[in-house]
Amino acid sequence: MSKSSLYLFLLFFGCLTGLRAQDAQFTQFLAFSPYLNPAFVGGDFNLRVTAIHRNQWAKIPGGYQSSGLAVEHSMRRIAGSFGLMFNDQTTGQDVRTTNISGLFGYKVKAESWNFRFGLQGGYGYRRVGDRDLIFTDQIDEDGNISSDNGEGNEGGFSKGYVDFSAGALAYSKLAWVGVSLFHLGRPNVTLLEGNVKYPRRFSLHGGFRFNLGQFVVNRVKEQVFLMPMIHYQAQGKADQLEVGAYVEIDPILAGIFYRGLPVFKEGSNDAISFLVGYRLDHFTFAYSYDLTISALTPSSGGTHELSINYGLPYSCRRGQRPKMPCPSF
Repeated sequence: MSKSSLYLFLLFFGCLTGLRAQDAQFTQFLAFSPYLNPAFVGGDFNLRVTAIHRNQWAKIPGGYQSSGLAVEHSMRRIAGSFGLMFNDQTTGQDVRTTNISGLFGYKVKAESWNFRFGLQGGYGYRRVGDRDLIFTDQIDEDGNISSDNGEGNEGGFSKGYVDFSAGALAYSKLAWVGVSLFHLGRPNVTLLEGNVKYPRRFSLHGGFRFNLGQFVVNRVKEQVFLMPMIHYQAQGKADQLEVGAYVEIDPILAGIFYRGLPVFKEGSNDAISFLVGYRLDHFTFAYSYDLTISALTPSSGGTHELSINYGLPYSCRRGQRPKMPCPSF
């Protein structure tokens, strides 16, 4: 059995039993920030719309395809924000996990720090189709395979569940830190008989924003910002750390990150990520490429990710609460 065939078999079995019930990940986690932490909903924007797509391990048959869409709106009168988020992940030939959820955020202003709290609630749906499966009654004495998999479960195997998550965020003009916890109720996600709980996903993230001074571009002085940051997440028995930095010279954004946990886990090197973005009026376009440095190299083909963001910010006024010191996705 080839490595790719073995990978697909294990993947299919894990999806049926719930062993592979793990969330999609995004390299551009701040571009799709409500997925990182429900407390990000609304941000400093009156209206924000984000679309993102990720093609993970492009050369591996049945690699992950993840997409997301978020619409957010802030209401200053009640110091709250609302959002609607959709995300979908397909794996293999016919394995899919889809989630749609509503978000609510509330912000509290202090002297030098501001605090946000977010809640997320929604519905998830997992499905594994059987159109590509081969059952024993399809194979005759000569080894020929019939196209009719009569023993299959018509329509495949599926499971729906209700899910809840929460997060908190603190930020000043120069720094930010957040924590989030997903799948609070740990819904049952096995597609067969039994009870397999969805493992909770924990995320801790933060960073700084340093002003490096001015840089002349086409005779126009632009501020240069350096934004180092860190992102740790754990789900079930898996965990990983992302460390890197962005450089922002309006309207260009560029960054590099390392993903892995080499100090604590041997052989846990995963990828080095490169990102470039460009802002045009209220739109921001960003592309990232993950260079795989794990045992899959070079057969994986790396990971491509593209995001488009439309953000309509509030007008700045004297005494206004400080903006989040994050890259301007």
